[in-house]
Amino acid sequence: MKVVIIDDEPLISDKLKRIMETGLRGMHTVCAFTDAQMALDYIEQEKPGVILTDIRMPGITGIDLAKQINQMDYGAKIVFLTGYAEFEYAREAIRLGAFDYLLKPIIQDKLYEVLDNAGDTIKHTTIPTQKEILNDLNSQEDVDECWGVTDNYGMKIFLEYGIHFI
Repeated sequence: MKVVIIDDEPLISDKLKRIMETGLRGMHTVCAFTDAQMALDYIEQEKPGVILTDIRMPGITGIDLAKQINQMDYGAKIVFLTGYAEFEYAREAIRLGAFDYLLKPIIQDKLYEVLDNAGDTIKHTTIPTQKEILNDLNSQEDVDECWGVTDNYGMKIFLEYGIHFI
């Protein structure tokens, strides 16, 4: 799973990146950004599963960034990072559907827990493609059983019309 970190403080974004690269298996920290616009351009192309973003940044704030990411509508899990324990930030994060909200300084175990939970959520909400379904089916009988038929007609319909009928 891809993870993007956005924080205008390079020391924080670099430290988070190092923590994730050394401590998490199966997670790929794709990139750490200090500029929200550059991060947004990257996110639009790469569509990472988890985005950790500071709330207060110059230019594009983490809140503004989350609004734009939500418009992309691909299901990214956004985790807000902040050094400010202000209720307004938390309320806005909740309104935007934030996956979680971490206060700085970030506790390493809490970061791992949030990322593990985000990864689990993504795994359980991903819809398989038609090719993945076909690869998972062990035999023609599996396809026929899925369609309730006993000849090649089930496979022909499945391949022609895809997952839409399941």
